[in-house]
Amino acid sequence: MKSICFYFQVHQPFRLRTYRFFDIGKRHDYFDDLQNEWICKRVADKCYKPANAIIKQLIEQTDGRFKVAYSISGTALEQFASCCPEVIESFQALAETGCVEFLSETYYHSLSSLMEGKEFEFQVEQHKRKIEELFFQTPKIFRNTELIYSDQIGARVGKMGFEAQLAEGAKHVLAWRSPNYLYRNYPDGNMFLLLKNFQLSDDIAFRFSQHTWNGFPLTCGKFVDWLNGTENSDCINLFMDYETFDTSGSLTYSGHFTPQDSLSTITTTLSPRLSEIIRETLRVSNNLYAETLLRALGPGGSTDDALKSEMSIIESMGVSTSRVRIEDGSGLSRKNSVSPEFLVSFLTAMSRQSCFGTYLRTFNNPGPDEHIFSASALGIRRRIRLKSGSMGGVLCYCGYILPQSNAISPAGTSKETSTGETIAFSIMINDSIQSTTRLRNYIESVLSEYIK
Repeated sequence: MKSICFYFQVHQPFRLRTYRFFDIGKRHDYFDDLQNEWICKRVADKCYKPANAIIKQLIEQTDGRFKVAYSISGTALEQFASCCPEVIESFQALAETGCVEFLSETYYHSLSSLMEGKEFEFQVEQHKRKIEELFFQTPKIFRNTELIYSDQIGARVGKMGFEAQLAEGAKHVLAWRSPNYLYRNYPDGNMFLLLKNFQLSDDIAFRFSQHTWNGFPLTCGKFVDWLNGTENSDCINLFMDYETFDTSGSLTYSGHFTPQDSLSTITTTLSPRLSEIIRETLRVSNNLYAETLLRALGPGGSTDDALKSEMSIIESMGVSTSRVRIEDGSGLSRKNSVSPEFLVSFLTAMSRQSCFGTYLRTFNNPGPDEHIFSASALGIRRRIRLKSGSMGGVLCYCGYILPQSNAISPAGTSKETSTGETIAFSIMINDSIQSTTRLRNYIESVLSEYIK
């Protein structure tokens, strides 16, 4: 029989709210309390509470032979205490079974282990006291943030009295060795190392619902066959984020393996429309969304392949890319090289596409929130659709000036007083020493003159 070691990471960060330049010195509420509470309660209902109930059921049905380990960050425990204390109670119920072990980590799920000084030891001790307070256990095993390990970190952890540490079973470090054995830290040898079997762990955590994966669908029977097919080993360590078991309110355990041919769809969740995702990306300049949208163009999510696909699509629209260099999806790379001429050519080409109406609606309608075009310039704002971009010493705007017939009246009806053509524009200011406010005022005056 194979020995399987289950470990689940539970973490919730304190998310920062949008903190603008004009908030400096005036507001000191840095955290997005409403968002933190909403996410914490949502994940608690969809994952933590139902998953804990199933773990407890498995422990009871196996007469205690089924055992698991958790590492819960201090920030997660603080949010549970304030937003959903029933989650802590469910973990306490698991602790009372004697079959659940709570590991130690840095209190803030931090990278303090990479720094000199006592901050690392301080956070570990702080987290240790929190676990003792809530679960009446003194952690004996240490788990570092993202399973980071080095000989130096191992020496520090060993000095704190831990019996073992969890670490990533990195293939480039192990080489021909297997992660399915117990190792000791070097050079002291006073602490065991349990290494993650990343292949089998990631089969569950990341590839379970990947339809293009050659192992799809992953059934219980298939996974057990893979476990049984591993070489002779001390243990197989399956480490993963607890939110892997996001249940969407539908996680159940039947007490037996479900044959593949009897599987049925419980629920289907659809993403927002692509146009809605793009609209949100442009509205708040969400760089993560932008990078993800770019990666979607490349087979397997490769950035290089995605960039090649992007250039191919642009050239198929009749726009030359010979003098263009794009290195990322968000536009933050200093290696990017794009001219106003190219952007105007691209925007003009897009205006001829059948999807132009949908594309146009993804652009921002400027207003006071963008610090361009004041309320008094309502007539001008109605006819502008744009996207801004800024970095230190850089301010850029591009978009469209719409014909008068496309302007929207305050009542929401089209104002068909005159006709005209849609004008694509791009304004780039680089290496400026002027204030951003002054540059924005300049851009506003230029666009206003075009509209008049």
